[in-house]
Amino acid sequence: MAQIHEAWFKQYEHLSGPSVKAAIQTGQDVPLEEVEQYRAGQLKLRADLEQTKRNVGIDVWITPSQGGVAPKGFERTGWSGMTAIWSYAGLPTISVPFTKIDGLPLGLQCIGGFGNDEALLFWTKGIEQSLSGQ
Repeated sequence: MAQIHEAWFKQYEHLSGPSVKAAIQTGQDVPLEEVEQYRAGQLKLRADLEQTKRNVGIDVWITPSQGGVAPKGFERTGWSGMTAIWSYAGLPTISVPFTKIDGLPLGLQCIGGFGNDEALLFWTKGIEQSLSGQ
């Protein structure tokens, strides 16, 4: 994140929230050798997930978007435990509203194959229609 947003961050740091600012600043201190190790791990994870999809015949992974309902307010976005693996693998994801608990939304996360964002949108539209009863 720090590398990809380096030029943007220099110009717009003042518009960043505290958690984004801290993440980018922390990332700027990660040595290049360590970044390369993470990239290698990312590529292996992506290849393993894609191989599993092919072996088992999965079109779209579906998981809870979060370990619970959305947090109240705007102080935080929730626990990243259900999303981190897919983000690390570089796979496209989209959250579909599923239900509400105590007035707060709970969604399902749909995950597509690497570079297959349009196919994920196609599948997600059908999933959303099925969940909403349309």
